[in-house]
Amino acid sequence: MNISAFDDELFNYTYVFNHEIVENPDPVQQKWIRIIFITLYAIIFILGFGGNLFILIAIIVKNALRTTFNIYLANMAISNMILSIIMLFTPIYLFQESWIFGRALCHMVPMLGEICEYVPLITCAAIAMQETFMKNTMKKSILVIMSCIIVWILAIGVSLPIGIHKELSDVGNMYSEEDSRMICYEHWPNTIYRQIYNLALPIIQVVTPTLIVLIINLTKSSARTENNWKMILCLTISFVICISPINLYVFVLDFSNNIIS
Repeated sequence: MNISAFDDELFNYTYVFNHEIVENPDPVQQKWIRIIFITLYAIIFILGFGGNLFILIAIIVKNALRTTFNIYLANMAISNMILSIIMLFTPIYLFQESWIFGRALCHMVPMLGEICEYVPLITCAAIAMQETFMKNTMKKSILVIMSCIIVWILAIGVSLPIGIHKELSDVGNMYSEEDSRMICYEHWPNTIYRQIYNLALPIIQVVTPTLIVLIINLTKSSARTENNWKMILCLTISFVICISPINLYVFVLDFSNNIIS
């Protein structure tokens, strides 16, 4: 999911795909909408960060919980905690009507958001393979930690284009010589490259991990890890349900003849 393409549509000044700056109505500046935004983001942050922190601490503190399966859960909890922090940049960006965090974070924040979107589903695929192929392997916990590292490397590799193709620009002087308004936007050298990338994202992020989980689930022969498999399937399905709408939105946005603004 290219969440930065979604974020770019939220702001008062949007860098659209034909390189034209368009001024849009800005309902976010209304007080009641700000209150709703702040309330929702606060609830999501508290539940997302606090809940995952609790899971992480429980796994670290209790020896009985340090199973290979729970190491993967801890890996997902870390990505969810990072994502909970990253999402706080969006309301600040909206309310300030300008990117105030500098050029480096303009590249890093969207890419980190993408990475944390990939990690859970890739981790689910890794769990499925671990439950099938590494049941009787010695030093399994070491292999699980290595596979978690590989999950992050894969997520970083797939998300790297987002960080590379982000740019910071001052568009305030288009409307006022004294006003300075910085936007952090996605700029690709060629529209075709962006469309190919956004088309490949759902396949890499959703389709491939889901197929791995489903195929291995259908071919598994042991009932010993039935509860783990139910959790894997529930996690996979929930992630797919949550990220499918934004994937569909980005697909329509990118391939529609009319710019949605």
